[in-house]
Amino acid sequence: MAGLSWRVVFDKVERAVGAPLEDAAASPRYGTAVAFWVNGPKAVQRNVRRTLDDQLGGVLHALNMPTRGDVARLNRQLAVLTAEVRALSHRNPDGS
Repeated sequence: MAGLSWRVVFDKVERAVGAPLEDAAASPRYGTAVAFWVNGPKAVQRNVRRTLDDQLGGVLHALNMPTRGDVARLNRQLAVLTAEVRALSHRNPDGS
């Protein structure tokens, strides 16, 4: 093979593996595998976090303490109330 140019070697390798790689890339499993490879770690992290939050939430509620979800819900309610108070304070004294 020492006398073969790199192009001849490349062409032989490409012919040997090109078609199987094209078939693999065209298969539905390839798309699923790529999607899992890209999104899998995030999905696993979300599931672990959700499980831990659920477990910790049970402990915190047993201790009569708020969870992250409780605080987030209260923050949303506070934002709505703040907007309502601002809207009321901008009204004219005659109620319009």
